[in-house]
Amino acid sequence: MKCPICNNDLVVKEVEGKKYLLCGNCKKIHDPATLIGNVNNHNNTAAESSPMALSICSMIFGIVGLLLSCFGIGIFPAVIGFILAIIALATHQSKGMAIAGLTTSLIGIIIAAVILITGTAINSALEEQGIVSSETDKKKSVKKDAGNTDDLSGTEQPESNSEPEQPESNSEPEQPADDNMIDFNMGKYIVKYTGHAIGSDYEGNPCLIVYYDFTNNSDEVTSAQMAAYIQVFQNGIQCESAIFMDENEAIRNYSTNVQPGVTINVGEAFKISDMSDVTIEASEAFSFDTTKDTMVIQLQ
Repeated sequence: MKCPICNNDLVVKEVEGKKYLLCGNCKKIHDPATLIGNVNNHNNTAAESSPMALSICSMIFGIVGLLLSCFGIGIFPAVIGFILAIIALATHQSKGMAIAGLTTSLIGIIIAAVILITGTAINSALEEQGIVSSETDKKKSVKKDAGNTDDLSGTEQPESNSEPEQPESNSEPEQPADDNMIDFNMGKYIVKYTGHAIGSDYEGNPCLIVYYDFTNNSDEVTSAQMAAYIQVFQNGIQCESAIFMDENEAIRNYSTNVQPGVTINVGEAFKISDMSDVTIEASEAFSFDTTKDTMVIQLQ
């Protein structure tokens, strides 16, 4: 124990059966009970007055970030709250408020990030659809104006030197023929069924692996995961995606990016409840076009 006056070490001395603490530096004698009481009071006061500013700020920023996370901008106050909460915990400030700030900030960051990513993908799809519509409407308008050059006859007079209209490279795909085989040309992408197999997911439950060739005919690098949307239905109920135990190259290719003009074999796994027939549907992902190609396969 230290001397409260000079901070020197105290030595225990016993006088008439009673113990005292003697400072060898300032020669002061102290009562042990008094010193211990002063130390406890000092510790209690320090504990009661521990700083809470960072903890309070982290909780406030976390709550604000969580409330604004649905609008995407909540990610900014949520990140600030997360950083303040980490600092508050590291400096042993109010633990309860710091944990509350950390939790609300983390939830706000996750929600805002998901909304921002989803919004970006939807905006890209909308922009693509808007560009196609704008060019199509412009060509229709030009064609209509050319057809109305002869108002007296009321009939369209084709130009003598007109050339046949060339189809657009990214024109809207036609509805595939119902041939019970998926060979779907979406314009930018092509999906062609190549086979299926029965396996087990990580829990040992049966699952169906659908294999197909994915061709990227767009001008950008992309993957089957971002371009094609494969659905499997059994007994009229959509089958959930499965985590395949023995992952092979085709299943890994599902999220592999390919350059324009490249074809890659892809595999997707789906949970099944029995060995009855299943229906497979293929369509373009992130698109408002409802065109799809379907087929029915027998599992037995």
